[in-house]
Amino acid sequence: RASWERTGPGARDGPAMLDQIALVKKSMPDFPIISNGNVITYDDVVGNQQFTGADGIMSAEGILNNPALYLPRLGDAINDADKEVVLPTLSPLNKRTTVGYTPGKQDKVLRKLNKKLREIENIEAKVKESGENSINEDQSIKLSAKSKILAEIMEVERSD
Repeated sequence: RASWERTGPGARDGPAMLDQIALVKKSMPDFPIISNGNVITYDDVVGNQQFTGADGIMSAEGILNNPALYLPRLGDAINDADKEVVLPTLSPLNKRTTVGYTPGKQDKVLRKLNKKLREIENIEAKVKESGENSINEDQSIKLSAKSKILAEIMEVERSD
């Protein structure tokens, strides 16, 4: 199974090194460069592009917290800042996704809890397909934490 979690050598956490992106863009002006990092709000998008000179700006966490992150780029087409952005009902972010929304600590906590829940659901599917003996002790411990994770998710959503 594929893993998207970066661990070991090369994995890093912390602010993006936008100065390095700017240096690459200056040294290769005709090569398309996409910058990624430190993008939580639309102001971050604009600042990142101005600082790096990149041809495009990508967002990971910011777009998860606010799927309407890039909407302000439409300018006058969205004059009404209170306009609710309609998202599919599958999105857990519907209640918090408006133009101008700034994500908070609860969004990150909720995202991490949902990631744990998805991992537990994958383990449950493996057990259903291959039986209890198909999982290791660590996976068994994660399974036993499901009710705690669900309770934490409910608590975070209630406090929102």
